[in-house]
Parts: sequence; structure tokens; C-alpha cells
Amino acid sequence: MAARSTSSRSSRTAAPTPVAGDPPVHLVTGTDLFIRREVLAALTRKILGDDPPDGLALAEFDGEEAELAAVLDEVRTPGLLAPRRLVRVDNSDEFLTKYRQKVEEYLEHPTEGGVLVLICDRKQTSSRLYKLLKPIDGVHECETPKPQALPGWVVERARTAYDRGIDAQAARLLVDQAGDTLDRLDSELAKLAVFVGDRSTITTADVEEAVGAHREKAVFGVMDAINERNPARALQLWDQVLAGSKTAEFGAVGGLAFVVRQLIDAKRFALTGGRHGAVSKWQRSTRFSLIQLEEMLALLVKMDSAAKSSGGETRLGVEKFIVTYATR
Repeated sequence: MAARSTSSRSSRTAAPTPVAGDPPVHLVTGTDLFIRREVLAALTRKILGDDPPDGLALAEFDGEEAELAAVLDEVRTPGLLAPRRLVRVDNSDEFLTKYRQKVEEYLEHPTEGGVLVLICDRKQTSSRLYKLLKPIDGVHECETPKPQALPGWVVERARTAYDRGIDAQAARLLVDQAGDTLDRLDSELAKLAVFVGDRSTITTADVEEAVGAHREKAVFGVMDAINERNPARALQLWDQVLAGSKTAEFGAVGGLAFVVRQLIDAKRFALTGGRHGAVSKWQRSTRFSLIQLEEMLALLVKMDSAAKSSGGETRLGVEKFIVTYATR
């Protein structure tokens, strides 16, 4: 399968043995999609910088179809406008089963400037490749924290991503109310960071006011009603989401986006041959196509970003969103 980028082919000089902190191959393992997105975003910034040339420094492959020769050809291709080149192989489990030894050989004699990122679901701890990459910071494990560790994750995420403190009791309450999905916890932390304003610490009282379980249920209900082509019911539930709290709009659009992301993950899983029982009946029930769901998510993310950055109007935007998709 050809990569989703093109450029002229010319070889580079072989690089010396990789050193810690700058490996020529990265192994991203595990199934937590939130952590995976964070890891891949951080790797992209580290390798290509904050503003890489669009499409010119990045090539992407589907590991279920990719051939090793084509992948390494891309790794060895000099970037036209960037000093480094990133080649990403998604769904790499079978790719590694087929080409693991060749990848290990490449790691011993890599090409300068090219970086290969292999993304797979299964853990690779027993493989030689894992053992070669681990000491040079080339392994990134994307596993959801254990339930007992989630409050600690919340505390650390609030500090590093939002420059806010959150006491242990408030962190436990947030997990109780928002659940164990990192996407949702992060969305609620983003809302709380706005809610507390200039205060440096998020308290239990803040969580109690800004994160309501009844609103979460209503948000899911909005999407159910849209799916059932019932705009009147969806609008009624949207009013319930916004009722009773001055902060509701900060998180409501993000909540809708979270629900759509779950539907997208389920749809993608089904399209790649995933087991029917591995996703909930609710996730399987959507009548929307993957393209429609991605379109919905893009609109919601745009609204959410505008609300958080400039206090943009969200109520009317979501009402238009509801009517548009509930009547399709």
C-alpha cells in the first residue's frame, strides 16, 4: 500500500547507533485512545516541530496492508521543507509479526533524519524490538490507569495540562461523577479550569456544581433523540442539560463531542472487523455513517473551542446542530 504522501526518492547516509531520547523507531502500544492521541501528538511535535509543512514531512500507512520496503523507502526519503521525516504505521500488530526481524535490523543501522512510529494494540514486552527500544525511550505504553490510580491521574493532568491544582477528595469525586474514561475526565477538567477562573485550585464544591451526573444522562439522551429523528425531544433534553447551572455551557458541548467520539470509535471498530460484542448495544445503534459522525464531531469541537477561548454562543449553535442532524 502506498503511503499517503509523495516526494522524490534519494538515500541518506547511515546514522550511528541511536542514543536515548532520540530513537529512530518508536513503538506505541496499548488500546487507550486518549493516551495514544496524546503520545502521537507529543511525538509529532518533538520530531517535526510545532508547525511542520502540511503533508510534506509525514507519511502514513495501514499496517494491515503495508509492505516493509515501501515503509522504509518513505523513512529514507529526505523531507523537502523539513530536516526530519516521520513515517507512521497504524494497526502494526500483523506488520510486526511479519517484519519484526527486519525492523530490528533496520534499528541497528537507521537512516539519519527519518523516524518510524509503529502503533499496535498488543503489548510487545517479550519481543527483542521492545527490549532494544525501551532503554532509548522508544517505547510508549498506552494503557488506561487502574481504577484506584485514576484520582492521581486527574491530579497530574490538572497540573500539567491546565496549570491547576485539585485536591484528592475533589479528584475522587470527579472520577465518581464523570467515570473512568480519560477523554471524559479531561473534558471535565478543561471545563473546571475555565469555571474556577483565576483561582489556582479546583475544589470539591467546584466539581459538585460544574459536573452533574444528571446532565451526563441528558447529554446521552440528546444524541439518542437525534439518532431517533426526534428533534423536539432532543431540544427538550438540551434545555435540561443547560438548566440550573451558570457553567453548564462550558461542558455541555464537550459532552456531546465525547458521545460522538464513542460512536466513531465503535463504528471504526466494526468497519475493521472487530467483534460484535466488544462494543455496547447503544454504540451499535447509531444510524449515522462514519463520515457523518466525523462531520458532527468537527462541528462540535469547533463550537467547544470557540466557547472556551472567547465565550462564544453555544446554545443556538447546538440547537441548529440538533435540528440539522435529527431531520436527516
